[in-house]
Amino acid sequence: GWTYYQTENWSEASRFFGDLARDFPNGELLVDAVFMQGECEMKRQLYKEALTRFRLAADLLETQPERLSQLDTQVVDLICLHGAQAAREVKDWSAAIRFADRLAQ
Repeated sequence: GWTYYQTENWSEASRFFGDLARDFPNGELLVDAVFMQGECEMKRQLYKEALTRFRLAADLLETQPERLSQLDTQVVDLICLHGAQAAREVKDWSAAIRFADRLAQ
């Protein structure tokens, strides 16, 4: 997935990260894969899809807090920041506020 991402092949990168999340739903990289899929959708300007991915990543962290120890704190911040940005793009103001509130915590 990283090769596709680094070569700006956002569609293939998104597919790869989605497959990774689907194939390893209990894996240590689940949140990373979902987050990176959201990043790819942001690059493709598919903001509704990106928002769905960032919501899923945030929800996973909220319902499975043990996953926080598997992530760099910067990734957690980026989930919130980019989730708020995607929400802004689709004019989902309540989601944007929720992500911003999470970021402030």
